Amino acid sequence: MTILSCVKRIINILETRLNKSFFYLLVLYFTSIIGFAKFILIAYFQEPSNFGKFVSLIGILTFIGSLISFGEIEQTIKKYPNYWITKDFQLLEKSISNLLLLMFLRASLIISFYFLFLIITKEALDLLLVVSSLFIVFNQSVNQLFTSLFRASADLSFFAYSQLIRTLVTIFIVSGAAFLFSWKGLIIAESISGILIFGVYIIFINRQFGCEKIKFKFRFEFNKTLFQNIFKVSNLSGLFIYLSTMVLSIPLYWDKFIIGKFNGYESVGIYSASFLIVQIGLLVNNVLSQKAGPDFIKHQIIKKETSLVRVLLKWIFIGSAMQIFICFLFFIAILTGLFEHYLPKYNIGLQIFSFAALLSLFQFNGLTEFFLISINKEKKILLTSIFYCVLFMIGYLFVGYLNLDLRYFYTAFVFSKVCQIGLQFYYITKQ
Repeated sequence: MTILSCVKRIINILETRLNKSFFYLLVLYFTSIIGFAKFILIAYFQEPSNFGKFVSLIGILTFIGSLISFGEIEQTIKKYPNYWITKDFQLLEKSISNLLLLMFLRASLIISFYFLFLIITKEALDLLLVVSSLFIVFNQSVNQLFTSLFRASADLSFFAYSQLIRTLVTIFIVSGAAFLFSWKGLIIAESISGILIFGVYIIFINRQFGCEKIKFKFRFEFNKTLFQNIFKVSNLSGLFIYLSTMVLSIPLYWDKFIIGKFNGYESVGIYSASFLIVQIGLLVNNVLSQKAGPDFIKHQIIKKETSLVRVLLKWIFIGSAMQIFICFLFFIAILTGLFEHYLPKYNIGLQIFSFAALLSLFQFNGLTEFFLISINKEKKILLTSIFYCVLFMIGYLFVGYLNLDLRYFYTAFVFSKVCQIGLQFYYITKQ
């Protein structure tokens, strides 16, 4: 019996003996945890300064990827569950095809401007790095599209398994590059893994449509409307979600920029390594959102339920319990010296870890935002995002100007996040 057949047999046993939705959430939970092996391996193989440069550039490209949506991708969060319920698969195919074309054209335009800027200013030109940046921006921009599609149906298996394969492919390619190359090689490896993952997504889309005895077909159309939409917002329903995502993307880059500006890239590397616990908390609650979020929306469409606060609190409690368990594992790793042994160049003490662990417990805004979307309060998401971003930027600039250490950056982060969550709960309870 081969290893692959053994794995398939174990999966079949678990799928039959456990609630399927619960099983797929466990797969996503497991995927979220092992996904950070990539960053741990990069930190292990690279110097803190190189690690800081890598995460800083990825932050910029992530911000650009979220910037070019203009609300087109965000509106699929509500539209795709509705399409799946009403069996409008041709509309689904057309929407996916149009958005893929649109995001690629916008990403190409942005990168072309950057390419011309390098030529005009006579800066160092690395063509391979520019092309790699294009694919990273494109993949980042359409990632939400595939997420919306996979979680639109009642079956989470397509989303769970596609994310697991995506994580394993990325770990293998990017970690190998971390061992062999500098931070620029990591960017190229990131783009290569993104291209391969795109192919994986297409395979799973075909399998998802196959369950409905339908073969997925791309419906690409190059027309005047497509090119006009490159420069304008063509769907206002997702505009407020887009603007809030864009605002929330600012800290993804500027936290590292501010720390690097005042404390140097070595501090950025240490900050990024300790921030893994926060990112796991965010991913844990995003995993739960894949189940809870569409359920909120479907309940509004089918059952017209208006009071789901208890359900929301249940999911928040589950996410917090899962994150406390992960924090405990990290705590043991620090006390036993595992971090110091395997990452000797990264000085992550108990104080920095404590602030990061505290912040990780307040990363359930994905659940609260889905709840606000389900009750048609997208504008409130934008208001809370702006409020959070303003507090965050003021706090980080203040700490950086005073030349304080990482503990105080985390203090500013916790304060701004708690204020954001508090304001969201105010809008949730004020129905």
